[in-house]
Amino acid sequence: MMGISGGKENAQFDVLKWNWVGSMAKEVAVTVFWNPPPVHSLEELTKKEVTTGSTGAATSNTIYPRLMNAILGTKFKIVHGYINQPPIFLAMERGELEGAGGPFYSSLRTTHPEYLRDNKVTIIVQIALEKHPDLPNVPLLLDFAKTQEDRQEIELAVASLLMGRPYVLPEGVPADRVKILQDSFMETMKDPALLQEAQKLKLEINAIDGSAVHALLAKMYSTPQPIIDKVTAIFVPKDK
Repeated sequence: MMGISGGKENAQFDVLKWNWVGSMAKEVAVTVFWNPPPVHSLEELTKKEVTTGSTGAATSNTIYPRLMNAILGTKFKIVHGYINQPPIFLAMERGELEGAGGPFYSSLRTTHPEYLRDNKVTIIVQIALEKHPDLPNVPLLLDFAKTQEDRQEIELAVASLLMGRPYVLPEGVPADRVKILQDSFMETMKDPALLQEAQKLKLEINAIDGSAVHALLAKMYSTPQPIIDKVTAIFVPKDK
């Protein structure tokens, strides 16, 4: 099977033959600015450069701004070197950065609920295939695709967020055992005690089952090669 981020020679396995159990939560990345924001929309971001922080070239705070710069013509200026997300948020508070290009909304909500509660930040776009229930009025990045090719590139780039951090079994596990684990996993995700504990810890439970994970991966792997090559070039530039 061809690898999404490289090519046939890089893939030593076929993820479509793995047995996907499910994932506890979907992820949504966001582009967020400290208030008052330097821009209020992606349209404004195509006309004005903004400074955002990142921990490294392969992180969501880099790859999603790069994606938007390449496809939509936004003007993110990404400052690397932060050790993790908390110093990026602190730099926003101090005015050293104007925002962050792609942190996960779940992380923002858990670590800094006061940002949202006290209107200290503005979220201008959601980077995902589906909107987060908390953000019905914030547009999806997909809403800004101008062509079918743009849409395919964005879908491929953000699709993995829908499956969050999935649990998986290797090839060769008997089908009946896989089914038991898949069903048990999804039942566990509805358990009142688990949901109560997750709420106490401010953790999201928004489960996706194994068949949905497999279907998502199958769609990703059916992406035309030119689209894969373009997204790979955006995420892994030759000069990096």
